[in-house]
Amino acid sequence: MKKQIWTILLFCACFLASPRAFADDSMMSGCKMMHKMDKMGPEEKFYQKAFLLLSNADEIGLTDDQAEKIRALKLKVKKSLIMEDAQIETLALDISDALAADQVDTKKIDSLVDKKYELKKQRTKEIIQGCLDLRGILTKDQQDKLKKMQPPCMMGGMMKAMGMMKKGGVAAPQGAGMMGNEPMKQTQEETEE
Repeated sequence: MKKQIWTILLFCACFLASPRAFADDSMMSGCKMMHKMDKMGPEEKFYQKAFLLLSNADEIGLTDDQAEKIRALKLKVKKSLIMEDAQIETLALDISDALAADQVDTKKIDSLVDKKYELKKQRTKEIIQGCLDLRGILTKDQQDKLKKMQPPCMMGGMMKAMGMMKKGGVAAPQGAGMMGNEPMKQTQEETEE
């Protein structure tokens, strides 16, 4: 009997917690995406931006030529990174091998370390150049459309998106709830206007 009660209680707790866990409010999910992008390295940001552009080509107004340039740039960067990653990995193996030797040659190890990090520096610069090239493919109007598509995340942006900056930040637009889901009751002050 106790086992059945605990099972039912556990089921109820999971059931009550699940709507909150799986709720997908577009503003909050946008913030999570932006937060993840802040933690991404340059490579992830490059691929994310290319994906965003290609998956929203119609909304941004990309031409077929622009979309092809983006795909070609993505392929070029990917090939270059694969080659550089292989070289970096090979240098890491050479460093490990040099460290395992009976007679450690510090000049050789220093040289290998310098080569490895020079490649990493070059790799990062290529990714950044790829990001700049992506931006260069777009027109000013398309760049503006892309910026408007990105969700507001900071509180000021959320408040503007919800219309709460009206009337000194006191009230949302008439009929809109806090998150735009349910109607908001009018205050005495608003009904008198």
